[in-house]
Amino acid sequence: MESRSNNIKAAAHKRQQKLRRLVIISVITVFIVFGACALFGSMLSSAHNSNNEEPVNFKYYKSIVIQPGDTLWDIAGTYITKDYDSIPDYIRAIKEMNSLDSDHIQAGQNLMIMYNSTEFVSKQ
Repeated sequence: MESRSNNIKAAAHKRQQKLRRLVIISVITVFIVFGACALFGSMLSSAHNSNNEEPVNFKYYKSIVIQPGDTLWDIAGTYITKDYDSIPDYIRAIKEMNSLDSDHIQAGQNLMIMYNSTEFVSKQ
């Protein structure tokens, strides 16, 4: 009888150990799942936030009136776009567009210049 009682206690102890292991494995699994969700969620959110697209730049042309004291260098410094590597490159483009043979400009003269803007202007 005592042997049977010991067997029952041993079986109950084994069941208790299995239950304890099952609880521990379940808790560890829950932590792993939450950890994976947190890791992948933060990766997705950082990937989403890193998609910082630059605004679209539209190229426009306009006529300006040369003011007293203006130089092509000053005008180029004001209106240069990312399309040009340097101010001298932009000045060459302005001279070509306006059929200028020299850097000399006069107050009151009209000059076509190109510039960029992120604002879209439609002709209506």
